[in-house]
Amino acid sequence: MIPNNPYEQAITEALSQLTFPDRPAELYNPIRYTLKKGGKRLRPQLVLMACELVSGQFENAIHPALG
Repeated sequence: MIPNNPYEQAITEALSQLTFPDRPAELYNPIRYTLKKGGKRLRPQLVLMACELVSGQFENAIHPALG
């Protein structure tokens, strides 16, 4: 992990703001569990890096990167 990685910080903040309904629990509980584990961060970081290379503003790609 890179200290003070702005991409990782932006992804973690955006993920913490996501909300899911309570029902059906069989669908949303596994999603919550997977997102809390801390994995699944490399691909979004690559998307943000690519966006910054092209436009200079990675913040514009946070939501597509999470997808």
